[in-house]
Amino acid sequence: SMTIDAEQIILEVVTQGPDDPECCPSAKQRWTYALQGDELVQISVEDLGTVSLADLDGTSWRLVDFNFDQQPVPDEVDITANFSEGQLSGFAGCNNYTTSIAEGDTPQSLTISPIASTMMACPEPGMSLETQYLTALQNVDQWSYLATQLALSYINEDGSLGTLMFEPQTETDASAESVPALTADQLRNATYSGIYDEPVTLTDGRYEGEPFSEDSAERPTVMMVSAPPLFGDLDGDGVDDAVVFLSENSGGTGHFIYVAAQLNQDGQPVDAGAVLIEDRIQIKSAAIENGQIMLEIITDGPGDAACCKSHKADKTYALQDGQLAEITGETEDLVRISADDLNGTSWTLVDLNLDQQPVLTDTEVTISFQDGQITGSGGCNTYNSSFTLGEDNPFVMTIDPVASTRKACPEPILNQETAFFTALQNVSLWGYQVGQLALSYRNDQGDFGTLIFAPQVTTEAGSADNAAMTTTAAVTATQVISYTPTEIPTETQAGSCFANAIGLGRTDAWRCTVGNQIYDPCFEVNDAPTVVCGANPTTGDTGFVLELTEPLPEPNAGQGQSSKAWLVELADGQVCGLMTGTVPGVGDRVAPYGCPDGSNLFEDFQQDGDVWMAEKAVIGLNDDGYFIEQSEMVAISRIWK
Repeated sequence: SMTIDAEQIILEVVTQGPDDPECCPSAKQRWTYALQGDELVQISVEDLGTVSLADLDGTSWRLVDFNFDQQPVPDEVDITANFSEGQLSGFAGCNNYTTSIAEGDTPQSLTISPIASTMMACPEPGMSLETQYLTALQNVDQWSYLATQLALSYINEDGSLGTLMFEPQTETDASAESVPALTADQLRNATYSGIYDEPVTLTDGRYEGEPFSEDSAERPTVMMVSAPPLFGDLDGDGVDDAVVFLSENSGGTGHFIYVAAQLNQDGQPVDAGAVLIEDRIQIKSAAIENGQIMLEIITDGPGDAACCKSHKADKTYALQDGQLAEITGETEDLVRISADDLNGTSWTLVDLNLDQQPVLTDTEVTISFQDGQITGSGGCNTYNSSFTLGEDNPFVMTIDPVASTRKACPEPILNQETAFFTALQNVSLWGYQVGQLALSYRNDQGDFGTLIFAPQVTTEAGSADNAAMTTTAAVTATQVISYTPTEIPTETQAGSCFANAIGLGRTDAWRCTVGNQIYDPCFEVNDAPTVVCGANPTTGDTGFVLELTEPLPEPNAGQGQSSKAWLVELADGQVCGLMTGTVPGVGDRVAPYGCPDGSNLFEDFQQDGDVWMAEKAVIGLNDDGYFIEQSEMVAISRIWK
């Protein structure tokens, strides 16, 4: 730091201490300078101890450059970092983030735990800059001061050094951050004007007025749309305000969607009005940028039937004289929605049916779209499939049979994964719900359900199709293991087996059921009718003993058939599993092994030497079928057959 006080210049510095290595100064000192005659001289040096992360406690900073002075942060993008007792939090340009930090092994080194963040959709350049910032921040391992700025140093993917540069936040910024944020509960019980002649007050997200007549069941109704609120500064006071979406219905088929603003005054919501968007529209994306609410909606366009709006349009809203209003711009050409809008997007499941069945905590269920192909994680196993959209209505979706790996999973996660795969297989419509992805399906009872996904936030630079796949560990010889469980679990479940396990070619490995859940493979143990399901040698799971409700059937794998790999561990530690269902193939080659990063292994392993090799590929799908986007040969450390 540097201050001028009583005609003195006072610097607090970090300098070389008596026992410090050359690389790593750690001594804090206060140097004081003053004019003596016409000459500036140092008049005192005061020792202040040793520098540590505690020196950052209670400080707040604003990012000014991604790498010294080579990539300044645009004025309209606000990225902050706040330090408090081993915690680092802030605003990444669109989403709030938080993580924990700890001292490293040398002075002014640190370690940063995995970063958690909210998952709001953001317009460019905010989204790209946020991803760049969070990626760099995750890799920071050194901190220092440069004059009065904070420097956080990190290593880029190419091995070069980068430095995030921050300036201290002003007192105005800090005071704004001290205002309590508005909560979802406050917004669900707030007052909103601009819908009817008189304001309405919601109760737990809903308002119902009096019936229009004594003999009528119809009444004015307002409901908050089930989607996370938007937060951002609308009135320029440095405090985040809130934006929600409301659906109004007064009988009939109309559902009129409003955008509504609530200003944050000392932590309390203050109504700033609601503005009608349209009847029965989807909101593809929503963000607050430079004090304006930016929406991309799905609206009527050329050739659209009354039921099926399918064209994209932008709308902008902002405060005018303290009230929300639409900002009209130039007329734009409408573009029809298509598979291109899904291409390259990745999403995380938040609910299996609107807001009625939230995803289990500590599980991540994902879906990614690329060139007509779907990949992701069901929470335990990876999966893939392909999809097509309707020609007359591009929101009609057909998903081909889902292929997945077959790792054993704990019961709650397995049940959720099974429900997700079942729902995904039955998806018939897709759409948007205020920046979220909605996939609608019909369940076994004939009722409709909707999978809700939030945009996936990743802290890795670059897209999956451009990411380099590398082998990170040396393998001297591939270990081939003929696997049979050696431990008899204490847990038991009742069920039966109906065929040998798919793909393994083993007469002692079975495909079995417990209720409506399939386990594949299950193994005979100790040359006896003891069958163990759910065991996994890569995770240490012992599974359970299957109490057979009927005898094992005659083997159908064939005595002359060779045993195939079930699990394949690569040199980088990834474990790829044999998939069932529709698996990708290119030409006459099949790639039935799904890997956690979304790639596949071709089954024709090279077994010429001590180390087996496999072709690991990112496989795309177009009108001509499957094709290889990129591939490389990788070493196999172990396989289980």
